[in-house]
Amino acid sequence: MPIKRLPLILALVILLSGCYIPVQPSVSNTPTPSLTPFQAILATPTPTSTPTPIPTETPVPTATPESRAAAIPIIEYHSPTFNMNPQVQMQPAWFSEQLQWLADNGYTTLSADELAAFVNGERIFPERSIVLSFDLGTAQYSDYADLVIPQLRQHGFKAVFFILVNNSVVRDDCSHPENVFCWDDLRGWMNEGLISIGSHGMTHPDYATISGDAIRQDMSQSKQILEEKFGQPVVVLAYPYDSAPATAQTILPECGYILGIDGNNRPDMGATVNDPQRYNLPRLYPYSSPGVYPLLYAYKTTFAEAVSAAGD
Repeated sequence: MPIKRLPLILALVILLSGCYIPVQPSVSNTPTPSLTPFQAILATPTPTSTPTPIPTETPVPTATPESRAAAIPIIEYHSPTFNMNPQVQMQPAWFSEQLQWLADNGYTTLSADELAAFVNGERIFPERSIVLSFDLGTAQYSDYADLVIPQLRQHGFKAVFFILVNNSVVRDDCSHPENVFCWDDLRGWMNEGLISIGSHGMTHPDYATISGDAIRQDMSQSKQILEEKFGQPVVVLAYPYDSAPATAQTILPECGYILGIDGNNRPDMGATVNDPQRYNLPRLYPYSSPGVYPLLYAYKTTFAEAVSAAGD
């Protein structure tokens, strides 16, 4: 390139550099607000996994002072096919109707320990609370396996089984010869939360007709065997034949029982706190006959009316 053209070229380069305007990124004039620590936590989603539910027992509903039970009826069942005589019967359809009424009306069922705690004044329970008691005094396993237990499960109920402790009623043989109960079946129902256990004695004597020593042996021996079989204290006894003479009521606490359960023995049919007859508590009879039902033979009222009155 000729030297004389060099100044001209340099001048042209300088002129073009002064015309170049760099392109800047577009920037908003509105400042971006900063996040507070709490907003930052909310703005950042944290991956979560769905927890696996843990099964829990259904708790007894909480009772407020306004809704607590003043008295708790104890219903006396034997089996859904019980037939003592033409006037005193139970039929499967009646049994189902009675449990369904309790379920429809929101009744809470109590265990033997819960009944004892109520009478002792240690716990309160909702106004509509009840004890379903069954006297297992004869070999009727199929009635319980096919009718009683399925309905307890269906309604979420629990019951107290008063067991006559001899081989004519319950054995280790779970093939159920002669329709007897099996200890393993009873333990399974207890572990399922469907039943708690009470004593019905050893040989089902009428305590009004035997000596004090014989009463004591019957009460204490049955309690000992039941506690060995189930590994839990047995705190309640249902008197055989609903016969609770004064001698038996005196011996009962000496044998370690907290409560004694009788039958239809007084006008007010519900157990109360600090009940003056804790060793002779009443039970409501749900029985009737085909020509009288739905009225109950003992009260000439319906099951619903009798239970409602007993809880007042």
